[in-house]
Amino acid sequence: GAAQVFTLGLMGWCGEPVYLTTAMIPVLLTTIGLADEIHLLWHYRHRPADEPPSAALRRILGELARPVALTSLTTAVGFLSFLTSDIQPVSRFGLFTAIGVLFCMVWSLVATPALLSLRPAAIPAAGLGARTFRGARLALLLGSRPRAALAALAFATVVLALGIPRLYVQDSWIDNFARDSELRQATERVDRGFAGTHVLQAV
Repeated sequence: GAAQVFTLGLMGWCGEPVYLTTAMIPVLLTTIGLADEIHLLWHYRHRPADEPPSAALRRILGELARPVALTSLTTAVGFLSFLTSDIQPVSRFGLFTAIGVLFCMVWSLVATPALLSLRPAAIPAAGLGARTFRGARLALLLGSRPRAALAALAFATVVLALGIPRLYVQDSWIDNFARDSELRQATERVDRGFAGTHVLQAV
């Protein structure tokens, strides 16, 4: 939520409109921002039961601060590569997504530890041996048979790749609106009177 407010608010103060490209920023920031939070909180929850929360928090930050920072920085650099585009909606998408990613990094390394320090008992220790993921057994099973797992993955990839030629682009705006939509009805009137909106030339 903080990342959305910060990034969209910054866009507003900069006078940037919301393009079709920048409309995807909230979804991306939620995904990217939560990744760092999940790592930090998972390690904090699976701390030794006898370790004080403050000591666990310092230890976890010492272990994860560098990986979190590096992954966020490389992700931000990747989005900043969109600045090479001459298309303004594309370059603005890259710029503000990168800024949002950096904000998520700062939040993960500053705000989240501060919140945990204020309420250390909010996330009780589950112990190092706790396993909360039900699919862990399946992951261990696949890891113990790497050749079979890779063969199955390769087969599934080939089968699914055969579906790519079946994709088609649905770009009909009229079909994407309800029949009783005022916009659709107006578009149909223009289509009938001017041989279609795509070839309409008005003086």
